[in-house]
Amino acid sequence: MKPQNRIAVCISGQVRTSHEKLAEIAAQAEKIGADVFISVWADRGGKTIESGPRHIAVRRMFGGDLSVFLPRGLFFKLEEICPAWQDILPERPPVTVQELEGVFQGAIVETEPDRPELDLPGDKNSLRMLYKIHRCNLLKRAYEAKNGFRYDRVIRVRPDMLVDFAKLAAPELGPKDLLVTMRRGESLHDKYWAGSSDTDDLMADLFIHARDHRRSDWKGIHEELTSYIRTQGLNPVPSMCTLSDFADFGEYTLNERCGMAKRFQQQLKTAAVTVNETLLLEVLEKARGFVCAGEALALNPESPATLAGLIAAPTNGLIDPWQLLPIVSLAAACDLQTPPALRARLAYYVLLDDALNWKAWYKFRALHVVNLLPDHGAELTAHISGPFEATMPDRDNDPVLLRLWAERLGGSSAKDIKIARHALADFLLGSRHVRFKIHDFLKEEGRLTELLTYAELVAGHFPEQRNAGVFLAVITKLAAGQTLP
Repeated sequence: MKPQNRIAVCISGQVRTSHEKLAEIAAQAEKIGADVFISVWADRGGKTIESGPRHIAVRRMFGGDLSVFLPRGLFFKLEEICPAWQDILPERPPVTVQELEGVFQGAIVETEPDRPELDLPGDKNSLRMLYKIHRCNLLKRAYEAKNGFRYDRVIRVRPDMLVDFAKLAAPELGPKDLLVTMRRGESLHDKYWAGSSDTDDLMADLFIHARDHRRSDWKGIHEELTSYIRTQGLNPVPSMCTLSDFADFGEYTLNERCGMAKRFQQQLKTAAVTVNETLLLEVLEKARGFVCAGEALALNPESPATLAGLIAAPTNGLIDPWQLLPIVSLAAACDLQTPPALRARLAYYVLLDDALNWKAWYKFRALHVVNLLPDHGAELTAHISGPFEATMPDRDNDPVLLRLWAERLGGSSAKDIKIARHALADFLLGSRHVRFKIHDFLKEEGRLTELLTYAELVAGHFPEQRNAGVFLAVITKLAAGQTLP
């Protein structure tokens, strides 16, 4: 590719990041000598329950280690249960032109107040995002017209994530090529794109198209982007250029999230929650202290106040009592006062219930359960393989909470349970995050026999994967006391 003499970086949308994070974006632009154009809202933002699919939005608001303690019923009825939910959001100072010009030296910057008329039915963000892309593109076009040139490469990005601009500036592209990031290989993501100035102009004009023609049958930003580039004859070129995604780079701080959780609990105390308010508030209070303050989590799974309330809860409340069961179980599973074997069974049942009944959530919960469990997921190894019947509670001798799980899972067919267990094993054995967590913990603790058992499970579950065999070989040598290279 010929050297790129003129590169533009167009940053548009809502700022959700600190000065330090914005400076990281500025450094990426400076590294490639790009001119920077910024069009953002004056309101400094953060994710809300209106930001995309509800389970994802709530997760981004409260963070993973807190949101896993929320009942499913709350995810989808927050406005009904807590009409003043916006009051739980942290106060943030507005974004100013002076602030952005101080971070992005020489940038052309504009900010403006929110425009409520850009709401789409059921989607408050998409048209706003496209509008700011369009506004930022106009800044770029005006600069080109004033100086009599066209940019060789234009990189468009959100202000709440960090992207490798050098990788987006480097590839040779045809006039209709567009570097993009894909969602599960099927549709375009809205994170970033890069192409010629003409191509960027076409993409920015999606706002006009959406505003004038698609208000009544809007299919969501990802499907609309995918359809639009097809109609414009553009060629999407998948790229992997994300250095830090918005879930990590541009979200609320832990202090902000802990404050939100506290205010949320205060609202729940006066909310019209008809299903065992005491139980829900107790679990959330324990979870908040556990995650935010590092306090010991002590929730007795045999507590009459906890379990009697759960069993006696009416079924016509805003929160189904069975939707509280995973939350109580997870709290008990993380409790160091709970015997390790019981912790493992409770945690496994929580994840299995998700794999059976909430497939969009179980992988996410598994990642955070592994972070929360005292043995970082090593407790789950014994439940991943072997006959499921051997893990079922003894209705006469096991704790009440486990017997409740037996009733809960008894409503699922053997076939469904088998499929869910296999899917859960796929993830717990195949996830690099989970594998490294278990490996690092057991190795550090000197529990090499358990680590070898886990490695054998990984290799047996994925016989076709070379890295699974390598993992087993390495752990076998480690367990035998051999020196590793």
